[in-house]
Amino acid sequence: MSRTLSRHQSPAPRAGRTGRPLTDRLRGLLSLLVLLALLFGVPAALIALRGNPLPDADLNAGVLLDVLTRPDDGSLFLAALTWVAWIGWASFALSVLVEVPAQVRGLPSPHLPALGLQQRTASALVASATLLFTVPLTALANPALAAPAPAATAAGASAPSPSPSTPATLDAAPRAQNSETSSAAALSSPPTAAPTYTVLAGDSLWKIAADQLGDGGRYLEIAQLNYGAPQPDGLQLTTDHWLRPGWTLTLPADATVRPADTSAPAGQVVVEPDDTLWDIAAETLGDGSRYDEIAAASTALQPDGDRLTHPDFIRPGWQLTVPGATAATPDQPPIKPPFPAGPVDPPAIEQPPPSIDGTAGQYTEPTAPADTEASSDAELGEAAPDPTDGPAQHIDVDDDDLVNVVRTAGGVGALLAAGLLTLLGGRRVRQQRRRRPGQRIAMPPTDLAPTELDLRLVENPDALARVDQVLRTLSVLLGEVGRSLPSLRLARLHAQQLELYLAEPLTLPAPFTCTADPAVWTLDSDAPLLPTTELANVPAPYPSLVTIGHDLDGAHVLVDLEHLGALVVDGEADRSIAVLAALAAELATSRWADDLQVTLVGCLPTLPTALGTGRVRHATSLEELLPALEHRAADVRNALAGQQLDDLLTARTAAPRLERARDAWTPEIMLVAGPVDPATRARLDEVLHHLPRVGVAAVIAGPSGPSEWTLHLGAETGPDAAAVLAPVNLALRPQVLTSTDLDQLLGLLAVADQPPTAPAGGAPAPDEHEPAVSELGSRLREDLEPQIDADATPTTTGAVVFLPVPPEPPTAEVTTGTAGYGDLDGHNSSDESSPVLDGASSTATADVDAAEAIEPTPLVQVLGPVEIRHARGAVEPSKRRQLTEIAAFLALHPGADHHGLSEAIWPGARAVENTRNTALSKLRRWLGVDDSGDDYVPRVVEDGYRLHPHVRTDWHLWQDLLSGSPQQASTATLAAALDLVQGKPFAGVNPRRYAWAEPDRQEMISAIVDVAHELARRALLDGNAPLARRAAAAGLHADPGAELLWRDALKAEWLAGDLTGLATTADRLSALADELGDDLEPETLELLDELLGRPTRRQVGT
Repeated sequence: MSRTLSRHQSPAPRAGRTGRPLTDRLRGLLSLLVLLALLFGVPAALIALRGNPLPDADLNAGVLLDVLTRPDDGSLFLAALTWVAWIGWASFALSVLVEVPAQVRGLPSPHLPALGLQQRTASALVASATLLFTVPLTALANPALAAPAPAATAAGASAPSPSPSTPATLDAAPRAQNSETSSAAALSSPPTAAPTYTVLAGDSLWKIAADQLGDGGRYLEIAQLNYGAPQPDGLQLTTDHWLRPGWTLTLPADATVRPADTSAPAGQVVVEPDDTLWDIAAETLGDGSRYDEIAAASTALQPDGDRLTHPDFIRPGWQLTVPGATAATPDQPPIKPPFPAGPVDPPAIEQPPPSIDGTAGQYTEPTAPADTEASSDAELGEAAPDPTDGPAQHIDVDDDDLVNVVRTAGGVGALLAAGLLTLLGGRRVRQQRRRRPGQRIAMPPTDLAPTELDLRLVENPDALARVDQVLRTLSVLLGEVGRSLPSLRLARLHAQQLELYLAEPLTLPAPFTCTADPAVWTLDSDAPLLPTTELANVPAPYPSLVTIGHDLDGAHVLVDLEHLGALVVDGEADRSIAVLAALAAELATSRWADDLQVTLVGCLPTLPTALGTGRVRHATSLEELLPALEHRAADVRNALAGQQLDDLLTARTAAPRLERARDAWTPEIMLVAGPVDPATRARLDEVLHHLPRVGVAAVIAGPSGPSEWTLHLGAETGPDAAAVLAPVNLALRPQVLTSTDLDQLLGLLAVADQPPTAPAGGAPAPDEHEPAVSELGSRLREDLEPQIDADATPTTTGAVVFLPVPPEPPTAEVTTGTAGYGDLDGHNSSDESSPVLDGASSTATADVDAAEAIEPTPLVQVLGPVEIRHARGAVEPSKRRQLTEIAAFLALHPGADHHGLSEAIWPGARAVENTRNTALSKLRRWLGVDDSGDDYVPRVVEDGYRLHPHVRTDWHLWQDLLSGSPQQASTATLAAALDLVQGKPFAGVNPRRYAWAEPDRQEMISAIVDVAHELARRALLDGNAPLARRAAAAGLHADPGAELLWRDALKAEWLAGDLTGLATTADRLSALADELGDDLEPETLELLDELLGRPTRRQVGT
């Protein structure tokens, strides 16, 4: 395979013609005449020649037998031949009757058994006859190429003109043929001589037909020749007419193919079908193992708008950079990315955009810590940090080998997955809060765990937060200059930007950027936004914005249901209900909806209780809801009139004087399983569409009459089956929650509602007694061991170092800034900076000195930010995080086979063998070898992948210290264990990484909280307030929601005599409970009442 290192150039598109060639018209006329002759001429001739084909009334079995047995004079033969002719005509007529509606509706015709010849002939004649009647208007077939709609166009009557990054939309009524039709059409030219065309980014069938055939209206001929033909990526052209770059299409024989210059700039190669990075590296660099160098150098945007994020996933037509090659001087402009390179001047309108230099609502450029890296795959990046939250925590988002998946195999998108996992995580937080010492929360069984892993693979909480921040920022900026929110039809979210499709042309303030269409505005992922602190009290401007599906490029397509009013889902019943389920789940967990009411009508009765967000309810019929909806509509319209407001969008950007009426603008969304009778639909439309709008919308799955907005699901099934959103004719894959996935999700949520249980094994029951206020400091002082017990002392290869106490979490600032855990040697020592357990500290220091003499072995830290310490080799910075995750997985799960390792680190990826082997090789070099020359990552994996026994984690050290329950350990051992904790387990990682670690994380959190509570309980009984403070703070660092530790912290403040600290801790606890949406436990309420109503004690005995 030879490669030319030169410039890639796409063929210049040609404008589509507005008329058909005369030859097409003549061919269509001839086909129509033949069709009419066969349908009407043949039966007329048979009747004229042979008479009425129907048998006489006196024909019976006896007469028929007599005719068949007597000598034939030729009459019987002619009669039989006549009947054969009639049967042949009837089968052809049936084929025409089947073919005509199929082609008009753009659907493949059903196969008629034993009538293949007739059906192929009918299909060819019908398709050719349509050339006489169709007019090739490009604006109808591809709205993306149409001129922008004028400002006077009625909202909802014209499709939005997409920005350059928006994929081409589909014709409202494309005509299609089945595979048999393509076979008939292919007979017109020899297969070996048929010209072909390689699909490029931005191509559509209409565009290819216009460029190669001179007439875009002939796109159907190209489609007929290619239905069902396998493509290099394993897919094929179907009736949805989606094209992918790199596909090869067969063209009609009269095509004038203009070959594209598919070469690449010097130093680059163009990916061809069946290429792999290994093959390209072997050919261009002489060594296939150097494929990662090409991957590292090829992170730029590709012609199809995607990026290389995984070395096993490359597409034909991509341009890859070969390190070390010299690029020639370009003689043409570089390939443009599929989004605007710069702002386009918007049309001048009466209201100028506001400046961002004013005092109110100024932009605050998000400032990230020096060690924070931008996400390579997070849609719209991360939300702007809250300045009041203190230094931002470092988040691992540099995942060069993370597969960028935007939806699960079942059809759940990244935003919905993030919302569902937020809901699931909140329930686990509540489980942990309610857990008693020694208990463990329930985790999903093996049949439910894969569903959670799938959600964690695609979730994008950063995009969820960013969209919310974008919308509220827009509301603030418009409100400051007295402008109302624009009507929003659609939004499109992808990695580079958010695109807003307005109902009419309008100017938006910076940093929003106008496209060539003044009704389409974009916002780049790194654009500055107002800080979240200024947006906390801003009403949600578009609370009913929800994902409807994903386009061909993987971008989320969102619709504003309030603007649509009514959306009909047209398709098979089960799939339509799956669309409603996905809408309900996303609306129930939407971050940019402060509140809303979702009513499931006639479907999904168990979903409201299972979700438990308070936003979803169930009703049996639409008729029972209508009176309440009509009453609500009247109330809202009266409220708008009373406040002199035009509509709800104006109300949501109004001044604070409308604070009392804010709840009147809460939207209500009905998800209805049809059918809906005409009378009910008429009453519903009066509520939905009567101006001004009242924040009510309906999505109807089933027959309900005509609707401007309709999601046509089509006849295909499966999560990736195509759909078309009318009237904008946008092709997409609808977001669905199938019945199977919904059952799995409800199972996950049910497990998260289960009460905690005692762990399996023979661990003794913990002492659940919490010291009462009257008992604080009453216990006689215990003699403390001078050092940690010998059997709990780690070896020198894994020495426990009494690390500085971790900084307190923002929600648990209950300490006084002292070093160590405070004084353990005397009741009344005021020196809170004394070391922890002098004797134990000396022992630990000696262990460290000994470890320095003998080089320490690698240690994987997971009790906080995940890191590898004491590695003996070097590592590429771009591979550090992925290799760290592999090391953590193998250390905590030794013996995993190649399937288990691949699914944990590269979930959902295909053909990762090369990637896995290369990663293990790099990890082996990084960790190095021990003093005996043995690899810390063994090469032989007969019993599964594992690390050398000397490579341990800090969790293993924790388990060495605490082999039994915390009640059995000495106080010094508890303190040493807490010294290992540097934060919440697995902190600072990309949320889409470490999905496999969730059970480990929850177990570690439970163990840390138990140890922190036991240490604090002992300190409180001993009257040692500094130690109790530090123990509670260390535990709250790992689990800020642990209410048991908050009670320990409150008692420590009271014991220390710090009334201010007590009040501050109580305020923070109340704020946390409000944030979690959960009530304080009765024990906590009683403690607060007792402590805040009685004097504090500065020291025991004073």
